[in-house]
Amino acid sequence: MPAGAERPMPLLNLLGVVTLVRMELRRYLDGWHYAILAPVLTTLLFFAVFALALGADRAPVLGLPFFHFLAPGLIAMTAMSTAFEAAGWTAIDSKISGTMDVLVAAPLRPSELVAGFLVSALCLAMINSLLVAICMQPFVPLLPAAALTTLASLVLGSLVFAVIELLAGMWASKFDHVATVQNFLVAPAVFLSGAFFPIGDYGRELAAAMQGNPAFWAIDGVRRGFTATDESDGAITLPLLALVAVVAVLFARHAVAAGWKLKR
Repeated sequence: MPAGAERPMPLLNLLGVVTLVRMELRRYLDGWHYAILAPVLTTLLFFAVFALALGADRAPVLGLPFFHFLAPGLIAMTAMSTAFEAAGWTAIDSKISGTMDVLVAAPLRPSELVAGFLVSALCLAMINSLLVAICMQPFVPLLPAAALTTLASLVLGSLVFAVIELLAGMWASKFDHVATVQNFLVAPAVFLSGAFFPIGDYGRELAAAMQGNPAFWAIDGVRRGFTATDESDGAITLPLLALVAVVAVLFARHAVAAGWKLKR
């Protein structure tokens, strides 16, 4: 190659994406007591509270023992909650610390930068949901009846909420803004999506609203994968969840490419 000639960019800067994912995962694991221990313990506390409050007296739900209904919902809720917290706090922290300026200047395309953030958030989400599932096994021995459905629902649901929080972190100018989106938008969407009780128990209006909630599609898909029991038609909701995830990722890629709110 002649001196001074530019080296062409590869079609995929795999080394750059992997390096970004490793950097983000190292940051999460350095604070493992916040990134892993806290959300796992919080979910297990939810399970313990329901176990102590209801005991064995709770009637079956959708034909399932209550804790067999509850466990898949908590696993899905953990994955989605972890994904959106990881992506959102990563974005705002990178802006405030100045790391985002370095990443934008790195030889990474917008799609590769988004992929690095989202893949690292998804990895952490899968780690935490797996730990919750393992910890619940002595009390609710569940193995996926349809492993592919379970995994697809977990990944797609987590991806949707990771993108939401990534965009929230880009929009925010301080940590309080991310917390506002998390507490007033994302948390209600996840908590009211059938993790604890069937949405049919909510009343007609709220149940109808939840039918269009991607968090419900993900939680119901995970429950379907574990127990072969659901409240929706997986042939419709799983493709819809995939479509929403793809659109969300493309929107995030466009926002990064436009430089939207990438600097504080």
